[in-house]
Amino acid sequence: MNTVRISGATGFIGRHLTAYLASQGHIVHAANRRITGTFEHEHVWDASLPRSIAAVIEQVHPNIVIHLASRAKPGRDLRNLADQYDDTIKPALAVVQAVPESVELAVFFGSCEEYGDGPSPAREEQPLRSVSAYGWAKISAFHGVTMIASQRKMPWCWARPYLVFGPAQSPDRMISEVICKCLRGEDVPLSPGQQTRDLVYVDDLCRMVARLIEEPARAAGQVINLCTGRPTKVADAAALIQRLVGRGSLKIGALPYRSREYMDFYGSPERFNSLFGEITRTSLESAMVATIDAYRAELASQPQ
Repeated sequence: MNTVRISGATGFIGRHLTAYLASQGHIVHAANRRITGTFEHEHVWDASLPRSIAAVIEQVHPNIVIHLASRAKPGRDLRNLADQYDDTIKPALAVVQAVPESVELAVFFGSCEEYGDGPSPAREEQPLRSVSAYGWAKISAFHGVTMIASQRKMPWCWARPYLVFGPAQSPDRMISEVICKCLRGEDVPLSPGQQTRDLVYVDDLCRMVARLIEEPARAAGQVINLCTGRPTKVADAAALIQRLVGRGSLKIGALPYRSREYMDFYGSPERFNSLFGEITRTSLESAMVATIDAYRAELASQPQ
C-alpha cells in the first residue's frame, strides 16, 4: 500500500486515477486549488509555489507523488504560450523542487504532444518537435523537471499519455464531442478523418499508472509512453460511435484538417511492456460502450 499525493485530481484523468488507486488500497491525497468535497483526503495548495507544495507534502508524508496539473489545451494558437507557462511549466518546476528526495517515485505527466509531427510509432528516445503551445510547455517542463530531479537525486518518471478518453471528459474533446452530438441526434461535422490517433481508455491508463507506482525502482529515471500502439482513423472511431449510439449524422469532410495536422499519430508501448509487462486492454468497442452509457446517463439526468 502506498501513500500517494496527486495534483490535478479534479481534472478528467485525475478524478479517474484518484478513484482507481483508492479502490486498489492506496491512500490517496488530492491536492487542489480549493476544497471540492469530492475526495476523502483533500488539501489546498498553490501549485506554482514550492513552499505551498512542501507544506502539504510535509503534512501528508507521501512515498509516491503524481503531478498531473497543467493546462491541457493542445490547440495551435500561439497566444496560449503565456498561459501554458503559468499553468504547465511553473507548477511542474515548483513540484520537483518541493518533493523530498526520500520519496520512492515522483511521476510527472507529460504528453504525446511533445512528439509533435515526428514519426509514428513515437518512441521515447526520439527528438521532441512540438507544433502546439501545450507541447512546447510540456517539453520545457520535461527538461526542467529531469534536470532538477537528477541534480537532487530524486527518483522521477516522465509519463507521456496518448489520447485518453472515457466517462466525464470535457465535451470539447474529440471522442466526447462526437458522443454527445450523436446522443442528441445532431449533425457531427468532421474533417475527412483519415488521420490516425492512439486512443487510450481511461481505465486502462489508470492500470498502467498503477504499474508504475507499484514498481517504483523500475520506473525511476524512465520516460514512458502510456499508449496502445494501435492507430485508429478518426473517421472509423466516429463511425463506431454513431453505430453504437444509433443516432446522429456524421458529416465527413465538412471541416478541413487543422494546420500542420498529424496524419499518423500513435505511440510505441514497447518500453512500458518490457519494464512492466502488457496490461489486459479494454477493446475499443467495449470502452466506447461504457463511455457512451455514462454520457447517456448524464444527459438523461439534466433538466429538459
